[in-house]
Amino acid sequence: MLLICHPVNVIASSQSPLRRSTKRRFDPGEAKFSISEAARVMGVSRAYVYRCMLFASIPQDEFEAVLDLVGEKGLTSETAIADEIKRRTGKARVYTESCPHCGGELRRRVR
Repeated sequence: MLLICHPVNVIASSQSPLRRSTKRRFDPGEAKFSISEAARVMGVSRAYVYRCMLFASIPQDEFEAVLDLVGEKGLTSETAIADEIKRRTGKARVYTESCPHCGGELRRRVR
């Protein structure tokens, strides 16, 4: 069995070494991954990778302040922390909930 090293993972091939493989061989140097491929390789979800990128985008002291604020509210999930960072950096989206009967605005949520 011949092992072909792929940029994402190692692929086992049952082809003989004399036969030309159609699989992409390892190219030395920096490998380019999309966020989806990187998440798959690490074994985590894409949402988790995006949250980690959001956490890394702010300074550490501001991140600690966000953790303190979210902890005071009694929220401990990563999504609550990400929502607060988005609110502080202006990346939050505004969702408008409307009445199913009249169509009037009930409330706005910033997430």
